Amino acid sequence: MKNLKIFLTGLILLFFCGLDAMAQQIHVKGNIISKGDNEPVIGASILEVGTTNR
Repeated sequence: MKNLKIFLTGLILLFFCGLDAMAQQIHVKGNIISKGDNEPVIGASILEVGTTNR
């Protein structure tokens, strides 16, 4: 019974680790252009609406 508990705990942990790895497969590319002079903004950061990325 103890071995079954350890096995199931390990299986659940592997499942959640896999979900975390799949969630980070999106890449965003593009240029941020200044509205005033149409020049690229150097060092600009973006934040997707509805997220708490840091």
